[in-house]
Amino acid sequence: MIPDPFERTVRIPVQWIDGQWQLIGGGKLPELQPNVCADLSMPAIALANDEERARWTSGETVPFLATGTELFAQVNRNRVPGNLSDHALEKNYKLGHPSAFVPFNLISDVSLSFTPGKKAGLAGSKCRIPSLEIEVDSINEALTRISQAFEPNRKSFGGSVFLKVFIERNTRMIPLDDLRDQKASVAALDAARPRDRCDSWLELSVSLSRVSDIWNAHTQRRLTEASSNGFVTRPCIMRTPKASDKLLEQSASEYFDFRTKTMIYSDAGLIELMNRFHDPKETSEEIQKLRGLHEAMDRAVLNAYGWQDLALSARCEFLPPQGVKQPRFFRRSAQDERDIRLRWTDEFSQRVLDRLLAIADGAGELVDEAKG
Repeated sequence: MIPDPFERTVRIPVQWIDGQWQLIGGGKLPELQPNVCADLSMPAIALANDEERARWTSGETVPFLATGTELFAQVNRNRVPGNLSDHALEKNYKLGHPSAFVPFNLISDVSLSFTPGKKAGLAGSKCRIPSLEIEVDSINEALTRISQAFEPNRKSFGGSVFLKVFIERNTRMIPLDDLRDQKASVAALDAARPRDRCDSWLELSVSLSRVSDIWNAHTQRRLTEASSNGFVTRPCIMRTPKASDKLLEQSASEYFDFRTKTMIYSDAGLIELMNRFHDPKETSEEIQKLRGLHEAMDRAVLNAYGWQDLALSARCEFLPPQGVKQPRFFRRSAQDERDIRLRWTDEFSQRVLDRLLAIADGAGELVDEAKG
């Protein structure tokens, strides 16, 4: 099941013990849906590797808005003087909200400056305001000057540029704050991109592949069955291929980079993008390409394991979750539609799982909890 991006979120206090996440104070983690995405927040000192800590904590500046981009400052249309009313535009915004939007243009590129633990700030943002026939040195100054001219009766002028300045995308008005949050998510994903290290590309490609999905689903089923029967299960570790190769590195980097670029250009988060990825009705060019890159990465992972026969026969279909039969004579419900995934068939998935189990590290046997 792919989670609804508008559902409530929860915070679960956990602790890293013996290579596993456990609830602080003891106890098992609650059962989670497959393929859950989440943010992991912790003190920087918790990162054991100095190189990794430096990579995740260093400040970074990334491109945000290009020269020539048209932005809109939000004003109260009821305060706009008559001689400026033609420059205060009506836009597709909240119904009944007394907002109007004054356009201005960037005459220099704008970047986001990321500092760990803080919201990103703007760097470099000279603007031109056609309605006032002036140029200013920042978006913040543009907002203030527009507010002074278009809302002269206000007691204070300006405000947060991230909440009061908008960009128009597909007839929708999007505040810079939303754009900043999305860019921050993409920057975090890019920070996770391996830097010319074959072992990391190997780990990343396996973790993103359908091979990993099959193993994770199997592990979750074992934990559920063991818990319901009063047993504990010793961990059975999924083995990764012994070595990477150029095909695997190339396929993983192409998929990862294209997925990140698609998120940027479509103003979508990862969950929204993957909803589209698994939607049978979605036939856009970028989603079709993303699906193809994912399948190529899956085949490269199977090849890296030495399972060329599986790599040659791997095919994906739009199917309900594993173990759930498709209705033959009745229409699927809305929930059924949301649960549909582009995945391997149950038969093929079982063949992959059988081979993973054959090379697994440790038997993962069940142990009577009473006997320890």
